[in-house]
Amino acid sequence: MRGGVGRRAFLRTVSTAGIGAASAACVGGQVRQSTSSVAVTFDQPIEVSFWHTQTAEKLAALEALVQRFNQTNGQRITVRAQYQGNYNQLNEKNPAPLTGGTPPDSSAA
Repeated sequence: MRGGVGRRAFLRTVSTAGIGAASAACVGGQVRQSTSSVAVTFDQPIEVSFWHTQTAEKLAALEALVQRFNQTNGQRITVRAQYQGNYNQLNEKNPAPLTGGTPPDSSAA
């Protein structure tokens, strides 16, 4: 895609963020697996929640990347970046939605 951020490029950029969410799934030394599966089709709009810890210059760069992706991906995918505090605060927030079945789509801790 010319002048825009493709879906693969964006997902590759934030895929390492999923490591934080996956590590949060290890609670009490046991790995918890999700029993749900999500089928992704592009016939409906998709919103992706992305928890992050960025502030100042890094926040400006992240917001610019997210905005460019949202405007140019061509698949009706909207990323919603949500500041969750510093790394410790985000790491403390990750387990509850994971065990409750409502985790963010991606979490950069």
